[in-house]
Amino acid sequence: MNYFIILVLLLFNTGIYAQISRKTDLQTGKMGFVDASGNTLVPLEYDFLPFQYAPKMVARKGDKRGVIDDKGQTIVPFDYHTIQLEKNGFALVSKDKSKQPVLGLLDSAGKVVLPLAYEYVAVLDSQLLAARLFNSKEIAVFDKNGKQLFKTEGNNAMPGFGDSTVLIQKANRTTYWVNLRGAIITPAKYAKTEWSDGDYFIVYQNNFGVLNDLGDTVVPFLYRGIKPLNKGHFAATDSSYRNFLLNNRGQILAEGEHSRLGDQEGDGYFKRWGTEYTSKLYDASGKLLLENCTVYPVSSAPYGENLPENHSDRYSAITVKETGLRAFYRADGVQMLPPLFKNIHYATDRHPLIAFKKNEKTGKYTCTAYDFNGEPLMEQRFAILFFTDNPRYFTGKMTHDGPWGFIDLLAPEKSEFLYQNMERQPDGTYHAFQNGKTIRLALPGTVLPPAPPAATDQVEPPVFLVEAMTAPPIPDEVTDAYESSQQASFPGGETAQNQFVVKNMKYPEEARKNGTEGTVVISFVVEKDGSLSEIKLLRDIGDGCGQEAIRMVSMMPKWVPGKNKGQPVKQKMFLPVKFKM
Repeated sequence: MNYFIILVLLLFNTGIYAQISRKTDLQTGKMGFVDASGNTLVPLEYDFLPFQYAPKMVARKGDKRGVIDDKGQTIVPFDYHTIQLEKNGFALVSKDKSKQPVLGLLDSAGKVVLPLAYEYVAVLDSQLLAARLFNSKEIAVFDKNGKQLFKTEGNNAMPGFGDSTVLIQKANRTTYWVNLRGAIITPAKYAKTEWSDGDYFIVYQNNFGVLNDLGDTVVPFLYRGIKPLNKGHFAATDSSYRNFLLNNRGQILAEGEHSRLGDQEGDGYFKRWGTEYTSKLYDASGKLLLENCTVYPVSSAPYGENLPENHSDRYSAITVKETGLRAFYRADGVQMLPPLFKNIHYATDRHPLIAFKKNEKTGKYTCTAYDFNGEPLMEQRFAILFFTDNPRYFTGKMTHDGPWGFIDLLAPEKSEFLYQNMERQPDGTYHAFQNGKTIRLALPGTVLPPAPPAATDQVEPPVFLVEAMTAPPIPDEVTDAYESSQQASFPGGETAQNQFVVKNMKYPEEARKNGTEGTVVISFVVEKDGSLSEIKLLRDIGDGCGQEAIRMVSMMPKWVPGKNKGQPVKQKMFLPVKFKM
């Protein structure tokens, strides 16, 4: 029995790095790196490591992050909530979880260069840094050791031309150039710079073009709009509103409007809205990888999106139009799973992938776990698999109308399916429903004593909570649109929808008697005229709750239909409703 998931890295550099794999021990959930011979390079003692082996890597132990080298030695201690590695070895750090965290900057050795005090921090080049305090209209520029060189009015800063200037952007997005003493200068060629990374400058001179750091024109001034993509690539629109993908020599790599698959150098592109709503997939060099396909965000399935290190933005699910089957691609264009699957679910880089295939004999879809090289990790197939916090275990069931249970990836043949339904709780335990009774369980199936009742002087009324509203349309079920520029919505929005649910739902008497709680999931299709059809019960918790949720949805007024390119389209929706006493 294989006790590990091995993720083979397809790296662009040569030598030892191309032979190194990330390994997850499913007994402990810990991660490390091994070479081609299985020798340990980074010990299996981290709760998360990046998929790419490198001289410096952000790692996690518990809920704290630090930076380690390629031997597992600590460079930045595990004291931070977030760490972002910047160019030239700097690390942008924060210790709080707020939407606008307090930022600081460390050097390549982990020494504090800028303290935790700033709203905005930028590494301009190997010698220059910039930072702005909270509620300040001034931005300060520092040398690489954190010594302040000057302050000037501005909101953020970008690298200048050469190493002796800085491009300052004000809050109103106007720009001006300063030297390293803070004096304003205005080089003629760069006077109307819209964007720069220090190597390339998008400049307006009657039309838009691109200059390099020597002042040479690399993309001619022929376009009504240019935006940067990956380093050295640009999206441009000409006077006829045609869109192009350009390289840093102004050569057209592909025609059409392109979007990036990820946000890192070397990530690929896709061209949206080709013939009959299909896309084309390209790598970072503009090489066509796949055509007549549709690019979707990956599906995290229930609970997967809430797990730490859910990096779903680094992956895409690609549906091939000819077969209707999906593949799984990394943002740099590397195929992780071939186009053989009906659907693919992702949780984190530590978890296996869950992929569904059609059983040609029964016509039903079953799933199993795969590693990131497309290899199945279990011989058994299941009707449903859901992720848990531990990458070794799933919840699921063998048949679509059968009972639920826990599935051990290392011993799936020993799984027991005993429950009518299973519902994960916020504390990580599970409520399992068996013969009308609720049983508390912990991974991997340990029975827990009932939770003590909450201390209260009042009996609160039952709660009906709409947890989520929509999901992307599923193309084989709703064929009018593969993607929608405007989602369907309840008339009056989420507030009106919640009021409708509370007013029209009734807690089933049987569920009230048995203390049944949990989330029911309903799916339905919003037609072009806003009417609802194909109302189905996807997940039930028993005791009449599913039937009550269907009755409530059936009473709903017409929705505002989804739109694609301004035209109404059919769209499939998911509506999870939580029942709580």
